[in-house]
Amino acid sequence: MHAQTRVVRRVALVAVLLLAGCGSQTGAEAPDPGASPSANATDTPTTAPPIGSTRGPGSSGRGTPLEDWDPVAVFTITNADGTVSPEAVGIQGLADVEAFAAQFTNPAVERRLTRLVTQGDLMPGRSLVAAVVAIGCSAPREVTVSTLDGRLVIEAVPPAHSPPECLVAMTTVALVAVPTELAPPPASAS
Repeated sequence: MHAQTRVVRRVALVAVLLLAGCGSQTGAEAPDPGASPSANATDTPTTAPPIGSTRGPGSSGRGTPLEDWDPVAVFTITNADGTVSPEAVGIQGLADVEAFAAQFTNPAVERRLTRLVTQGDLMPGRSLVAAVVAIGCSAPREVTVSTLDGRLVIEAVPPAHSPPECLVAMTTVALVAVPTELAPPPASAS
């Protein structure tokens, strides 16, 4: 009887640990169910924004807030590694996607970026830029864009609730469209 109770406790402990993982995602790619048209985005490529569409928010953690930007995608992939760097890099084509994605251990990041870049139509005078905005136990869904010392900065808006720890870290990447004159050099030029 005592051995059976011990087995039940171990099974319950394993179940709790599995359920307490990083959020509610179930696969390699975290869904973005809370996306709204403000500062967050889904991975659906955008064309010209509809009249009266909401641009990104004007406030950010540091620098001068940039008002003229469009969210393209904010997505999270588990077990992808990478390096958080709010300084954006230009994404002009597949060579830039490949150069930017070289830092990740999970090929899902490159696949997602490739799909977004090849399926999206940018408005004239706009360029795509990307940044790794978070690595950890939470999946930010919103970002801010600003300029700081002549550089374009993309930062995650921390979620209201974040688990204190997780089994596998999640990497969040932001892809936004900005005026071409503000776009940093392409990732493949680094």
